[in-house]
Amino acid sequence: MHIISTFNSKLQHRLSEAEEDLRDATAEFGDERTQLLAQLRGVMKEAKLYREICASVLEPRDQRRLIDGAAYDEERENWLLPNCVAVRSATPCDAILCFFVCCCFTADGCGSTQCNCNHTM
Repeated sequence: MHIISTFNSKLQHRLSEAEEDLRDATAEFGDERTQLLAQLRGVMKEAKLYREICASVLEPRDQRRLIDGAAYDEERENWLLPNCVAVRSATPCDAILCFFVCCCFTADGCGSTQCNCNHTM
């Protein structure tokens, strides 16, 4: 009877340890899940900002052309974008917008001080 009691005691101890490990893992998973959800919310908020900027600068058809022409380079871990799309009609900062769209939205970014539409920066 003593052997069974000792065996039962050891099993109870192992069970208690396993339950504690499970509680620890569950708490750790919960913390990680909370952090990942917060990070996801931040990324979604930033993506919405970029969509709003794109919508304020580009016509809808040009937005579609830009999105359709984009390709992700896995090796370099960056987006390769089409060379040029038209910007919205004249505004006080039309030259800057033109430079941004024509020069910066190329695969490597030309870095020039004059865009393809001859607006000097």
